[in-house]
Amino acid sequence: LAGVVFSAARQLPNACVAQASVLDLPFENHAFDLVSCALVLCRVREPLRALGVLSRVLRPGGQLLLATPFGFRLEHEWREAG
Repeated sequence: LAGVVFSAARQLPNACVAQASVLDLPFENHAFDLVSCALVLCRVREPLRALGVLSRVLRPGGQLLLATPFGFRLEHEWREAG
């Protein structure tokens, strides 16, 4: 979705729609009660770093909703694959 702009996204008082790299989310620490991440971790070269960023923006006790294929590749596998 690189380059996609969500200009038609509804403005809701209790939701945030944004586009950013999962490795550099532009949100404050503990900003969200729920973070949803679907089919992303299998596409980034640093999935463990991405998980850290997702955890950073999630409030303590918040919920992280992840969806990724069963064949999830670990960070060291990405380095080995080049």
